[in-house]
This record gives sequence, structure tokens and C-alpha cells, in this order.
Amino acid sequence: MDNIAQENAQSYMDKLEEHHLLYRQLEDTEKPIVRVGMDMGNWTLECYIAFDDDGTSVHLFTAKIVKLPEDRLEEFLYLTNSVNRQYRWLTFSIDDDHNLVCECDAVVTFDTVGDICYELLSRCIGITDKVFSTFMKTLYGGD
Repeated sequence: MDNIAQENAQSYMDKLEEHHLLYRQLEDTEKPIVRVGMDMGNWTLECYIAFDDDGTSVHLFTAKIVKLPEDRLEEFLYLTNSVNRQYRWLTFSIDDDHNLVCECDAVVTFDTVGDICYELLSRCIGITDKVFSTFMKTLYGGD
């Protein structure tokens, strides 16, 4: 594992500690990956940030946000496209297991990586909370 990638991951973990957020660095990965689990009330959002070896970029991705029924995938594909147009910071998609997930990439420097990763995490939490509500209303009905 490249030292610069680990230094960038440590900068992000330091920022998480400043904000009293719990995190875990995954072990046995090619690149440093830091996981933050956020309690969203009745569900947990799992956000991961992977740090590229050259130290110039990061990749944020989530675990499953919501499982979508196979017989309604076309409907949810249109909804996914709609939220992608509405929220430019993240890209939402439906994975091969019919789960809604999201991701984004960012360019960083050693001086900016902690702040940028924390900002991406914050935006991911806020936007995903809104999108989750939209998908739940569509999935189960409601206003």
C-alpha cells in the first residue's frame, strides 16, 4: 500500500475524529478504504472512501441504500435518473443485485483531502437521506 494514500486516509480520519464521528479503516484492501456508518433513524447509511495510490483522487461509495423489487426496476430506473438530475454531487445507480447505491469522485491534494472527504461525506448523508425518503414513498406509497 502506497504511503501517500495512507497519509491521505489518515488526514480524513483525523477530520472525522475532530467531528467525533466513528470510523473504521478496512483491512486487507489494495487501497486504504475508510468506512463511516451513519445512523439515519430506521436504517444505517454505510459510506466508504477509497484513496488512490497517487494521492490525487478519492472515490466515495455506499453500500446498499435500499433493495428494489425486480418487478419495478423500470419505474425505479426513471426515479434514479430523476434524482441524478436533481442532485449533482452524487451519482445514484441500481446495482446487479437491485440495490440503490451511490458514488462520486473528487480530486484532492494532501492539504485538502481531509476537508474534501468530510464535505463529500456530509453531502452524501444529506442527499441520501432525501433520496431514501423519495424511494420509500415510491416503494410503499405515501405523500
